[in-house]
Amino acid sequence: MSFSLRVDGQQWRDHLARTIAQDASIVPVIKGNGYGFGNAQLAREASALPVSTIAVGTHSEVQGVREHFAREVLVLSPWHPTLSPAERNASDSTIRTVAHPEAVVALAKDQPGVPVVVEVLTSLRRHGVQPTDLESLIRPLDELDVRGFALH
Repeated sequence: MSFSLRVDGQQWRDHLARTIAQDASIVPVIKGNGYGFGNAQLAREASALPVSTIAVGTHSEVQGVREHFAREVLVLSPWHPTLSPAERNASDSTIRTVAHPEAVVALAKDQPGVPVVVEVLTSLRRHGVQPTDLESLIRPLDELDVRGFALH
């Protein structure tokens, strides 16, 4: 069984504008297949919004949105030194998520000053830095541009 979804584009854009007017720090998330709309289309829509950052799910999704959104892109999947060179060495406008102590240390050593979001481990236990490890990471985190902390 299949179905078609019709979205009133203007009504949707008006809703986005009202929502962002209430909190300009909102980061639109574009990942996978763009929730059926396609990542490129959603990146074009986001470029018309007064937001400084969008988020994508994986490192491989950055290039698909970059040509449509020229501002910062946050990658939700954690950065790790075992990633491919292309994924490890993203542009300065790519914000990396770090979720492991060894990743924080390696990134601080190899790419000091890059923007990061630190993911902290929660009861979901998916991935993240243990809260008890944060104190030992103060020095390497000082070498990075920490934009915030994430919980998942």
